[in-house]
Amino acid sequence: MRQADENSLYLGLPSTLGRNKSAVLGYLKDRVRKRLQGREAKILSRAGKEILIKTVAQSLTNYAVSVFLLPIEIAQETDQLLWRLEKSGIYTLWALRIPPKVKNLIWRAGTQCLPTMCQLLTKRVTVTAVCPVCGLEEESIIHCLVTCHVIEVSWPGFRAGDGAEHLICPPENSVKINVDAALFEDGARAGVGVVARDNKGLFIEGFTKIFNEALDPTLVEAMGVREALSWLKEKMWQRVLIETDCLTVVQALCSQVKMISLFGNVINECKNVLKELRNVSICFVKRLANMVAHSLARVSILFPDHIFSLGDVPTELLSYLVAEFAG
Repeated sequence: MRQADENSLYLGLPSTLGRNKSAVLGYLKDRVRKRLQGREAKILSRAGKEILIKTVAQSLTNYAVSVFLLPIEIAQETDQLLWRLEKSGIYTLWALRIPPKVKNLIWRAGTQCLPTMCQLLTKRVTVTAVCPVCGLEEESIIHCLVTCHVIEVSWPGFRAGDGAEHLICPPENSVKINVDAALFEDGARAGVGVVARDNKGLFIEGFTKIFNEALDPTLVEAMGVREALSWLKEKMWQRVLIETDCLTVVQALCSQVKMISLFGNVINECKNVLKELRNVSICFVKRLANMVAHSLARVSILFPDHIFSLGDVPTELLSYLVAEFAG
């Protein structure tokens, strides 16, 4: 029997591993470099190179990553080799200020190395593909980290539609409510505009609210959401999505931190109402997706504490309603 030396491999991995992992695992980047700079890679189109990266080059490191934690310098150099064709340079995972275990999880998920049921089946392990947590869908990597309804509670800040830049009509039998606030030049008054639309994007109802006092902008945004929720309690809508362009309010509503400020009191009131209501969610959108509510808030000083139906919409809103519907 031949004795293995310090440079020997077993199943493609080093049989011995000292303190200097970078020296021992450095062969990984050499293997990736040779594959990407090989003769066949030079004649491939951009699409062909992308396939080469995804199906061949990344697989060279997958097994090693599933056994060892790669040193940061090896991971960085390998990332740069794999994604050097990307002008955006988006291969900075290891530079993010997040815990190392989170970086490793993201890396393993991105390189298809998490032992999900679907991944185990590809390795000929006798298991069922159904998610053992929810028992409803196949346990892919995206399912076990994001879309599983049991896991969704771990992502309180994530909502489908977050950051939208234009109006997205809600699903059938759903209503979308947009909320925005405005401060007026005298500094002593603030207004809120709330707009409800159906699944076709058509205006259902809206209202304004005036506060005759000097308030912080973020506080007014939170008070606007509170007014919308209170108004919503009187409706019989089955499913409602509330949108605001104030990210601070959305983050506060998703946070478990208890705040004792006036802003925190308003947020707590909103949370209490949300517990009473069913099938109501809140997400953040860009100002462009919230223009009707924004315009209604701006004209609330002319129509204070007023409820609007489709027949008496202020003319200042018509152009935005038509533009959003046409878009």
